[in-house]
Amino acid sequence: MAVAWCPSAPLLAALSSNRAVSLLQEGDLVVVTKHTLEDCQPDGRAGVCWRGDGAFFAVSFAAPSLGGAVRVCVFDVSGVMTATCAATQSVVLGPHVTWKPSGSLITVSGGGGGACRLHVFERVGAYKCTLDLNHSSPNYEVSGVAWNSSSDVLAVALSSTTKSAVLQLWSHSNDHWYLKQQLLFACNTLAALEWDPEDAAILRVLTNSGQLYEYRFVWEFSVSDDESSTVAVIDGCKLLLTPLARSIVPPPLAARTVALPLPAVHASLRGGALLAQMHEQPSRERFALYRHRQCAERRSAAADSVAPPTTRTWPEPELMAHASVSLSELHSSALRLCCLVSETSFVAVAQADTAGRDDELVEFCVPTPGIPKDESEVIVLSPVARLSCPGKVMAIAVGAQVYLELESGAALVYDKGSLTREPAQDLPVGCPWIKVAQINGKDHLVGLSPTCALHIAGLAQPLCAGCTSFGLHSTCFLLYTTLDVTLNVVPLTAALFKEEDYVLKLKQRWRDHTRNIERGGVIAAIPNVADSTLVILEMPRGNLETVHPRALVVHAVTNFLKVGDYAKAMACVRRHRIDPNLLCDYDLPRFLRDVPLVLRQVPCPDHINFLLASLREGDVTSAAYLDPAAPARRTPAKGAKKVNVVCDAFRQALVAAGERKYATCIVTSYIAKLPQELEQVLLLIRRLHEEEKQGGDIDECDATAEKLLEFAAVFVDINTLFNTALSMYDFDLVLMVAEKSQRDPREYLAFVEELRGLQPPEYQRYAVDMHLKHYSSALEHLSKAGDEKFPEYLDVVRKQDLFSYVTLSHYHDRPHLLRQLCDAYAAHLQEKGDSRQAGLLHLRAENYTAAVACFTAASEWRNALTSAYRAKYGPDQRKKLALDLAEQLQAGMQFTDAAAVLEAECGDSEAERILGLYLTAHAWEDAVLFCERGGVARSSLVADTVAPAVVFAGSQLGDDISEAEVQVRTCLRRMEIVTSSLEELACGKQAGADTAASDTRSTASDTRSSASADTSTSSTGQQRRVGRRVTHKQARGRPTKPQNLTEEKQRLEETLHELRLKCTVMAEDVGSTVRGLVLLCDEVGARKLQEAFRELMGLLGGTATDTKWALTFV
Repeated sequence: MAVAWCPSAPLLAALSSNRAVSLLQEGDLVVVTKHTLEDCQPDGRAGVCWRGDGAFFAVSFAAPSLGGAVRVCVFDVSGVMTATCAATQSVVLGPHVTWKPSGSLITVSGGGGGACRLHVFERVGAYKCTLDLNHSSPNYEVSGVAWNSSSDVLAVALSSTTKSAVLQLWSHSNDHWYLKQQLLFACNTLAALEWDPEDAAILRVLTNSGQLYEYRFVWEFSVSDDESSTVAVIDGCKLLLTPLARSIVPPPLAARTVALPLPAVHASLRGGALLAQMHEQPSRERFALYRHRQCAERRSAAADSVAPPTTRTWPEPELMAHASVSLSELHSSALRLCCLVSETSFVAVAQADTAGRDDELVEFCVPTPGIPKDESEVIVLSPVARLSCPGKVMAIAVGAQVYLELESGAALVYDKGSLTREPAQDLPVGCPWIKVAQINGKDHLVGLSPTCALHIAGLAQPLCAGCTSFGLHSTCFLLYTTLDVTLNVVPLTAALFKEEDYVLKLKQRWRDHTRNIERGGVIAAIPNVADSTLVILEMPRGNLETVHPRALVVHAVTNFLKVGDYAKAMACVRRHRIDPNLLCDYDLPRFLRDVPLVLRQVPCPDHINFLLASLREGDVTSAAYLDPAAPARRTPAKGAKKVNVVCDAFRQALVAAGERKYATCIVTSYIAKLPQELEQVLLLIRRLHEEEKQGGDIDECDATAEKLLEFAAVFVDINTLFNTALSMYDFDLVLMVAEKSQRDPREYLAFVEELRGLQPPEYQRYAVDMHLKHYSSALEHLSKAGDEKFPEYLDVVRKQDLFSYVTLSHYHDRPHLLRQLCDAYAAHLQEKGDSRQAGLLHLRAENYTAAVACFTAASEWRNALTSAYRAKYGPDQRKKLALDLAEQLQAGMQFTDAAAVLEAECGDSEAERILGLYLTAHAWEDAVLFCERGGVARSSLVADTVAPAVVFAGSQLGDDISEAEVQVRTCLRRMEIVTSSLEELACGKQAGADTAASDTRSTASDTRSSASADTSTSSTGQQRRVGRRVTHKQARGRPTKPQNLTEEKQRLEETLHELRLKCTVMAEDVGSTVRGLVLLCDEVGARKLQEAFRELMGLLGGTATDTKWALTFV
């Protein structure tokens, strides 16, 4: 009777004539399970169908107990019956059973009495609904039912003995069934219909006359291009119309419903016109033209973008004409892709009625003599233009011109009755969905291919490889959804064609490029309004969602700012939670000039407070609110802080507009500044409070001083306001603030009364400052309170360690007190270990003995001797002091200073020690001067002591220079080899580079180690530090091979840099030694040392005549 293979397992389900339902194994057809139906009458109405996943199958058969009506039973894959779809008095089942591939529904044709219905059941057998298929005329019967592979379209074939066969396409969304297409055939029966198993959009139909038709369907939104964004939803003989820009009503609900005489197959909207296409006969098309009456109250585009959609009355569409077109006269089998080009004319593609012929583009003009009285007044249309296309037309887009796209992606332009090729608009592949975008004033086709690739004419590569839908904003944005459930916004600028990887770079620098959406969501409509921010998305279950992409919002705000419409810009910012800093950062100089205009357009104090309270430093337009679609802005002004400048500008305008009216805004302008000017806030409150006491006129809407204080306490901690009032020394204001705090009146009243009782006023302020821990101001006020307060001054400074707040200017006019202060401060510094400053304070206080001790401890030998002379030290005391200082300086490696202090106070008694110190410091010139200053007794020391030391130092430096030169030359030779190898590698000579790298040993690590062990000299020239020599065994140590030549080159550069630094330090010692050799008449040795060092510096890139170490005459 009926059999069907399981789609997921090697099983065959069969209903036999002996009423048995069996599952048979593939191959030998061994029966796995068997179930006998009790109430089954074998006839030609039996059928078997599997669910898409193979987990269940349904069996339909005639049941005698139901009067011969069909019963449907559901079995699982093990052969156990799980449910029964039984007929009732109102639900009579027919033989055609189809299971939705997703597995949620079972459709069964209606039976008996010529009923043309389709019943829908759930998997468990529960009845769900019934579809009435008689949309055109009765007396049809269901001859076939088939679901496409994606489970979103149900095809139903209807047959009649006297009429044309009908094919209906149904879809289910939002718990409603829609009849989307009704096709008529020139035969009375369809023999078979089958969806393509791989491409869910392809349907093949076989007629009883042997003709095979193949249809390719695409889903598209019929949306008007005006500001209302009216969408038309086809539902059989009804068109559901909703202006999405005004009210978001998801189908099957609608703002208006248009009744049609026949089921619609296509709808086109343009401006206020609506064109509905219907199949009247297999050889005749029917059209209905409607027009919307203009609304008495039309909202502006700007209002639409900042105000939420409303549900105000929307006019009924007005029927203008019924028209028909004879397909036989056009030698066409169908008209498709009908598009309105104006309110009274449309174009369509006439598909050839014979194979091998190309499509034709036809244009029709619908005359509108008057509103037709009934449906019988039909106008027969004839084409005003008829042009042959060089191929199959795949899509049509209407902009300033009409663009046609062929299956190959080639573009054609139709304009004023002519059809021409437009290679500049060609797309790489054929795209079923195309639109016209304006980029820099030129048209560019944007297309979406069946493989989810989004193309733009002029781009070789697709803009997105996983696009599911796209839409165009009316200005300069392309929006598209992707398979990774994101909504993307791309500005259509010239950079799109100039920069490679434009979208990738855009994502990196623009965070508002994408936003996440629900999986399966697609773009339904984008209102055609310049400053609109609305995007309507349709979700998989059929509901609508509205989003406002941040990119569109920012673009709308910047457009408002360009024209100085601050009211709409503020409304948009507040509605969409945009940082108000955008209002001033977009063009700060202009915004500062327009502050009075801002107040006139935005008079609400709350909105001004919102703006001022949100101010912060920085420019939000540089990153957070970047508008790539906008041209480059001027560089923001630098200098004063933005927040303070804006607050000051607003405060000036607010005072001029009414201080009482905008009192809260003025307070906010003080609080928002950096730092906050809380004293000015309290001064304003005090002034307003005094005016209220005097009985000034106050409007009900004006803020009182008490309300203003409460307002300030919202932004600033009340304790901070209390302390600020206290720092103003205004105790009435302190009490006014304290009343708004949580303080205990018994505490703050007593505290204020205690402060009021202190005298003199400076001492009163000192007490306040100490309470607030304003120590600098407190000490200044206490110093002005009188000399009798000086002991308290010292006591406070010592006990609370406030020496860092002490300044000598407090008592500069009272010397006796100043000396005490200096001694106390000096004692504190000695405890901290700062003997140098302590000595200066003792010197200022004329305590010279203590100053000598402090300067000696700090090794300040010049100040120590100065203090000793002022303290009237005798020669012996000064000599002893000098010896102590010399020992201390010598221990600190300050040999030149140690020699100078001994020479100043000890003279010949310490001559040998002084000379030794000069020689240790390499101070050859000082040593020669010391010998010559001593006369004949010390002149012989020059030849006997100084000369050998200078010669030895020169020899040591010569050895160091020679060793450094060897290291530098080794590094330079290796650097040449590495550089040459890298150049060869860059040219592709890999073999030569590998040979050079393997034959030459790397010495980078050797030169580094030898450089670090090199002899170095101190920069002060006071100490000679001789390092250990690097032995030849260490120099020949095992080298470390770098990972690659680039790394080795970097290490060589670092080694040369270290050698250069060491030679720079050595230069001062070389110069001193050269000058010493010249003083001792050894020009040959000086020249030799100088030339050697000059050559070394030349290798390292230094100057050959550096005045720090070179003599020109040597």
